[in-house]
Amino acid sequence: MDENKKPLDEKPLIIENSTIFSENTETDTDNIPKNSKGYGKTIALLVSICVVIAVAITCTLLFWDVPTDNNSSSSSTNEGIVIIKEDVSANTVSVKNPKSQYSFKKTKQTVTEVPTSNDGTTQKAISTEKDVYLIQGYDKYNMDSELTTALVEEMLPLTASQKVTGTWTDSELGLDNPIITVKIDDITLSIGKSSGMSDMHYCKVSGDDNRYLLANELCENLMQTPSDFVNLEAISALKESDYPNSFQNGSLVDFDYINISGNQFGNTITIKTLFNVGDISSFAVTQPKSFYADMNMVSKLVEPFASGFNATGCYELVDDKTDLSKYGLDKPQYIYDYSFEGKKFKISISKLGVVDKGVYALRVNDGNIIYKINADSIEFLIDNVDDLRSTVLFSFMIKDVNTFTVNYGNTTHQYNISMEDAKDDKGSSIQKTIVKSTDGKTLDAESLQNIYLALANISPSSYTESGAENTNPAYMTITLK
Repeated sequence: MDENKKPLDEKPLIIENSTIFSENTETDTDNIPKNSKGYGKTIALLVSICVVIAVAITCTLLFWDVPTDNNSSSSSTNEGIVIIKEDVSANTVSVKNPKSQYSFKKTKQTVTEVPTSNDGTTQKAISTEKDVYLIQGYDKYNMDSELTTALVEEMLPLTASQKVTGTWTDSELGLDNPIITVKIDDITLSIGKSSGMSDMHYCKVSGDDNRYLLANELCENLMQTPSDFVNLEAISALKESDYPNSFQNGSLVDFDYINISGNQFGNTITIKTLFNVGDISSFAVTQPKSFYADMNMVSKLVEPFASGFNATGCYELVDDKTDLSKYGLDKPQYIYDYSFEGKKFKISISKLGVVDKGVYALRVNDGNIIYKINADSIEFLIDNVDDLRSTVLFSFMIKDVNTFTVNYGNTTHQYNISMEDAKDDKGSSIQKTIVKSTDGKTLDAESLQNIYLALANISPSSYTESGAENTNPAYMTITLK
C-alpha cells in the first residue's frame, strides 16, 4: 500500500457536491468501495429532507397565527392578567357545567373557635361572623360550607395566564357554546375548549372583547356537582355533656344496646352492657346466642360514635327519585342499631361489589346522603355472631361473686365470699373482702383474688356450644356464683 494513502476507516466521510465546505476537498476514489457513491447520495438526500423539515417547523413556530400572547401588547405580569376583580360584590354565583347547574348565595355564618395558648391550654371560645357561600336549594343536606366558599373565593380575583392573540373565532375556541358558564352577579365567565398547546382552557368575560387562557385546575373544580360539596363527616362523635352516663374517664364505654341485623344475618344479634366500673367493662351477646362479648370488637362497634366517622365520598343526594337498590340499600347487608341513653342511631351498609369493588355504600339514620366508604375503614363489620365471642373465661368482677366452688377428683371445696365494712391503716372506711370455707375457716382474700385473676387471663384455644356432646371428662370444675 502507498504510504501516503490513509486506511479507509481513517478517511473523513465527504458528501459529494456538498455546500457545507467552503473549499474543494480532494477525494481518493480509488479506495472507496463499490456502491459507496450511491450510499453518499442517500445520506445527502436524507440530510436535505431533515433541513427542509426543520426550516418548515421553525417558520411555523415563528409565523403561524396561534392563540397565544407572545406578540400581545397587553400589560401582563408574572402573576397573569386579572379578568375578574376581587372587589366585586359576588352576592350570587351560578355555575353551569355538563353535569349540573347550581347557585351559591353569600350569607353570614357564625363560626366558633377555641384558641389554644402557647402552653397547649385552651382558652375561652370566640364566636365571629364571616361571609360564606351556600348552595341554594340544598339546605336539607349536610353540605361543607368551607368547600363551597373556597370555590367562589378561587375566582375572586380571577387571573388568566395570558391573552389569546390572532383572528380566532369563538366557535374555534369553543366559546360560542361554552363547556362551563359562571355568572358572578352581572359578570359572565365562559369557558371553552382545552388549549392544545398548554394545560389551559380558553375563556372570555362579558364586557371584554379579549380571549384568555385559564388554568385547568379551576376548570376541573367548576366541573363539580352539589354532591361533591357534601360534608363527609357521616357520623359525629357523641359529646360527654350530652351523654354523661355513657362516658367513663372521658371515653365512650356504655350503651343501652347494639342490634345487628340485615341480609348478612339470619337473626338479629343483640349486645348489652353487663357493667362498667372505672376502667373495667363487660359486655354480653344476649341473642341469638348467649356468651360474653369480645372487648376489642365491642370497642370497634362503638368507635364511630366515640371518635366520629368520615366517608370517602358521596355517591348520591337522596330524593324521591333515588333508586336505593342501585346501592343495595333497599335491603342492606348490614344494619347497626344503637341506643345511647335512649337516643337511637342507625347505620345501613351494603357492599357494592361489581359496581365499585372493595367499596361500600353507607347511609345514616335513613338520611338523605348515600356515602362512599372504603372497606378498610369499616373495622366494625362482622360476618356472623361468633365474631363477637370473647376468649376470656371470666368477664364479671370478683366483688359480684358470692361462692367459689372447686371440684377436683372426688373432692369439693367451697368458699363463701362477702364484703364487710372496715378501716384501713389511716382510719378511712373501706370494703374488705372476707373469704370463709364451708368449715368456717377464714382464708386469705388476696390469694383468692390472685387465683381469680389468673383464671381471667386464660384464653381458650377452642370452644364447644352449650349442649354439645363433651367427650372429654372434666379435669377440674370451678363454679362461680
